[in-house]
Amino acid sequence: MMRKCSIVIGMCCILSGTALADFNWIVDTGYWDVGSNWNTGTKPDNSQNTTLNRSGAVCTLNTDEGLLTTRLVIQSGQTWNIEDGGRIGYGWSRTGRNTQAIVNMSGNGAFVCNNDDLYIGVDVGGNCVWTMSDTSSITVNDSSGNLGDCVYVAQNDSSGTLRLIGSQVTVHANEVYFSDAKTGLTSPVSTLEFVIDAGGASRVISDVYTYILNGTLGANAAAHLVVSVSAPLAEQDIVLIECLGTSAIRGAGTFTTLNNGPAAEGTPIVL
Repeated sequence: MMRKCSIVIGMCCILSGTALADFNWIVDTGYWDVGSNWNTGTKPDNSQNTTLNRSGAVCTLNTDEGLLTTRLVIQSGQTWNIEDGGRIGYGWSRTGRNTQAIVNMSGNGAFVCNNDDLYIGVDVGGNCVWTMSDTSSITVNDSSGNLGDCVYVAQNDSSGTLRLIGSQVTVHANEVYFSDAKTGLTSPVSTLEFVIDAGGASRVISDVYTYILNGTLGANAAAHLVVSVSAPLAEQDIVLIECLGTSAIRGAGTFTTLNNGPAAEGTPIVL
C-alpha cells in the first residue's frame, strides 16, 4: 500500500510540474511587452494561452510579437489596443466571450488569424466592438484559400460590431460570417459599419465564402449595415464586401437593416 501511495504522489508531482496556466493580464493599464504586466512575469509566448479579462483594464500592443498558435480570449470588459508597430498572430481567438470586450486597431497595427478562427462576439451574453482605422489589418496566415481561417462577427447568442474607418483598412479571411447561429436556435446580432472617406470604403474580402445570417436563426437574430461619410465623396461605385470565390454570398444573404432602414437590394440611402 505504501508503494502504491508513493507512486500516486510521484505522478501528481510530475503532472503539477508540467501543468500550464494562461498568461493573464494583471494591471489596469500598460504595454503588452512588459513582463510585469502578466501573472507569469513574462510576456506571452507560444507555450500558453493568453487571457485579457481584467475589468476596465487597457492593454496596448505596439511591438511585433510574431505568429503564435496558442489561444487568445478577451472578456470581462477589458480593452485591447493594437497601435502602430503592433503585430501578432493567434490561433483560435475569442473576443467578447460571454461578456464584453473592446478592440481598437490603429496605425499599421496587424492581427493575423494564424491558421484558425477569430470570433468578434461569441457565446451567450458575449459582446465585442472591434474598431479599425488607418492601415490596420486582419489577415490570414494561410494563403491557400481553403476552408477555415474564418472571421465571425457575432456567433450564437452574442453581439458583435466590426467598424472600419477610412479606405485603407484590410479585412481578409478565407470565410467571413455576420450573425452565425452555429449551434441550435440562437439569435446572434452583428453590425458591420463603414465610415467612408474621400478615398472610398475599405472592403471585407473573403477567399471562399461570406455568410450573412447563417444557420437556424432565432426571432431576434439580425445583421445591421451602417454606412456614413467623413469627407465629401465624389459619385462612384463602392464595393463593401468582395467575395473572391465563385460562390455568391450565403446564408440569408441580405442585411436586416441599412442605416436603421430597409435593407432590400437596390434600396438607396443618402450619404
